[in-house]
Amino acid sequence: MTAPLYHQDALSSFQQGARLDLRVRVAIQLLTSPLGAEITRQVRADADAGHAVTPATTIALNAAEALLAEGAERGWVTPLPETSVLNADERLFAERQVNVQLHQQAHANREQARTAPVVQAPFAGRQ
Repeated sequence: MTAPLYHQDALSSFQQGARLDLRVRVAIQLLTSPLGAEITRQVRADADAGHAVTPATTIALNAAEALLAEGAERGWVTPLPETSVLNADERLFAERQVNVQLHQQAHANREQARTAPVVQAPFAGRQ
């Protein structure tokens, strides 16, 4: 028996830090790029012409899988290590990534505190 990928619905899982499969992330980037608009236009044209239609999402996922397979074949994409042991370069990369994320989060928190409206409790200060 395998554990489910998401503990609740997918959106709740993503909000709690679940990661999208890299293929899905690439597919989303394809769909939101100018190429995605072209894919959607072609799918609509096929539907209007009465042809069998492959959904744009399926086309984007297939393209993402092909891109990653080609990248893996060329050695540009490597699988994550099976253990949590990192070599020196991987450790430095991980530290840089964490530092960037911490900086972004701290900045976002400061900005939110600066721009969030002050909410006063009802009847505050009234006697």
